Amino acid sequence: MKNIIPILVVSILILSGLGTVAVPNDEKIENKPLIKQDWLLEIEFKGGLDYKGRFGYTVTIENIRNESVYGDISIYISTDAWIMFLGTDHFGFHIKNVTYIPEDPQVYPFQPVRGFGQAIINLSGVFTHYDIYGEHMKYPFEAEIKGFVFLFFVLCGKTILKIP
Repeated sequence: MKNIIPILVVSILILSGLGTVAVPNDEKIENKPLIKQDWLLEIEFKGGLDYKGRFGYTVTIENIRNESVYGDISIYISTDAWIMFLGTDHFGFHIKNVTYIPEDPQVYPFQPVRGFGQAIINLSGVFTHYDIYGEHMKYPFEAEIKGFVFLFFVLCGKTILKIP
């Protein structure tokens, strides 16, 4: 019995040490920088009178975080009312190389719609963000807004979209 106890202790120590043997791994571990998005664009869409007292749609884009964001923006607006005059139901624009600075809203007015009746307004677009590594990400957005068109005046609620 006395001979078995030392053999048992030695075998337990040897077997428990086998799990700690290191095996070399040839894989490279690449440390990529932690990319944290410190920007958030808020797109506000409304109809009626703009800040200068003109009829039409107004799109305001503001960066509500603390880092400037750089990219391209495309916005397209279509209006479908009971009666539309002079084919003024589609608007759009594309701006390249725009920078949105935090707490500096950019206002984009659109010409007035000419029509009458209940309307469905489709707002769509895409923001292409260029990061510091030269890569770009596309952030599409869209909304359907119900409103009313009375000659040049569009009555619709304020719609807010957020990117990303």
